[in-house]
Amino acid sequence: MLAAPSSGHPSSPADAPRCFAGPAARVVVSAPLADKPPDWLNAHDQVLHCLPQPALMVDHSLALLAANAAAWRLLASGGALMTRDGLLRCAKGGPQSRLGAAVEALLTSPSPRGESTHASPPSSLLRLSPPHDRSRALILQLFALRRDRPTPGRAVIGVALVLVHDLSARPGPDPAAAAQAFDLTPAEWRVARQLAAGASAQSIAREHGVALSTVRSQIRTLFDKVGVKRQAELVATLAALPARV
Repeated sequence: MLAAPSSGHPSSPADAPRCFAGPAARVVVSAPLADKPPDWLNAHDQVLHCLPQPALMVDHSLALLAANAAAWRLLASGGALMTRDGLLRCAKGGPQSRLGAAVEALLTSPSPRGESTHASPPSSLLRLSPPHDRSRALILQLFALRRDRPTPGRAVIGVALVLVHDLSARPGPDPAAAAQAFDLTPAEWRVARQLAAGASAQSIAREHGVALSTVRSQIRTLFDKVGVKRQAELVATLAALPARV
């Protein structure tokens, strides 16, 4: 069964290879699977590390199976989430029982009768706030990747994906993503970023020492490339782009 070793889960990515040296370097497995984690776990772990936001995989007991680099930074920051003895934990005073109950319910509830294999995975949301700083709230989005009840003789149990949304983080869209998606020049991206922040054409022209007519021409080109007609539409479109890591 997948679980954290009794000696505890690594506290950082650098420690993780001591648990398993391979493609899924942050996966912790028990003796029956120590030589080779199942292919599905390797595949999930590889996807995990492509995500810019903190993302983790846990089992029904909250044993931490995998975490990407953003998640490790979050767990080490002293906020609402941490890891202890190989388990995902809330900070002192946090809703640990609610987190455990939410994951347990998600992974052990029976699949709805007639559920399609192509249906979206079951999910739930949970809000966490550090007791000493409620402005640093996190939203945990939980998805059931495997809903297998632990039974005698089975090596695999349910696995949940945990996506962490930091409500205090405002990374903004990735400039490279914006440039590639809409073929923006550096000057056009600068104008787009400032418009999204609420700046006017006049203030942009003053800040960069260019003619107002130049900025207005850039805005017309920008709107045409992005496919919008108003500043509010531009803001909404940029907000939907991949965030800066």
